[in-house]
Amino acid sequence: MKGDFNVEELIGVILLVPISILLVSAVMNSLELASCGKYIDEINNLKSEKDELMYQLQECRLVITKLNSTLQTLNKSLTNKDKQIINLTIQVEEYKKLVNQLQENLSYYKEKKYISEIHNYFYNISNTTNYIKNTFLAINVSIALLSISLLMVIFKVFKLNLIFKQIKKLKNKGQKKRKNS
Repeated sequence: MKGDFNVEELIGVILLVPISILLVSAVMNSLELASCGKYIDEINNLKSEKDELMYQLQECRLVITKLNSTLQTLNKSLTNKDKQIINLTIQVEEYKKLVNQLQENLSYYKEKKYISEIHNYFYNISNTTNYIKNTFLAINVSIALLSISLLMVIFKVFKLNLIFKQIKKLKNKGQKKRKNS
């Protein structure tokens, strides 16, 4: 009959629905757990990678610290080297000045040596010149005396002294006329 319900069927259907719901949810949970297991493995892999990266990061930080320390040491060393270079440059400049001063002193002493040689040559030349002057003085005196003697002889021979006397008289007369006029 169409309208007859079988209680057993109804109870079976009523029981079947929750059981099938439980079964479906259990299957879904097992599927979720199976897929979660995959994710759990991935999470565990990522955690180990993270731990490895953290270890590498820590090592890099240690290397950076060591390198910074080395860099600071090198900077101090460079600063010291720069100071040494500056000091050496200053010393080189001072030595250049000292060398220039010594060269000037040396040239002064060379000039002084030459000055004494020149001074000696000057005295030699001066002495020779004085000797020549003294020699020429005697020669000049002799020539002057000879010239006077020769002039006297010429006056006597040509009787020029009389001519000069007459020229002098004429000159005196010319001057008297001028004074009178």
